[in-house]
Amino acid sequence: MPKIDNFLLDNYGLDGPDKGRKFASGFGYNLGDKRFLYSDGTAFTCGYISVSTLDFLPSQIIITFYDDGDYILGYNSKRIENGYPMFRGLRWTNEGTKFDSFRVEDKSAGRTYITNGGFQLPLPYFELTSSPFYWRAYE
Repeated sequence: MPKIDNFLLDNYGLDGPDKGRKFASGFGYNLGDKRFLYSDGTAFTCGYISVSTLDFLPSQIIITFYDDGDYILGYNSKRIENGYPMFRGLRWTNEGTKFDSFRVEDKSAGRTYITNGGFQLPLPYFELTSSPFYWRAYE
């Protein structure tokens, strides 16, 4: 009977992925009002969520209201606008839904940031509420 070795298993993908993608998730709350910037640099004030428990730099972040799976806000590190990474949000208006872009800056600016330790992101379409937001971060 032939021996099974790691090379043979790797050919069929049976030895697992070569490198896993880190993932973290949790619940957070609207922490009150703070000043943020749209992608064009225009300032606005709204609530925000802050997470400081990551051990990786996320390339994607998704935030939903409760755990219902409705997409509300998302970040993809490859999206650049006016020279800055963008965090996108869906807004419901009388005319329908609209996507807005928010500027991701250096943490020292104290506004929207994403680091290898966590993130702080605006929640521009929601009133201060005791209901949690569900977040997911992917490496």
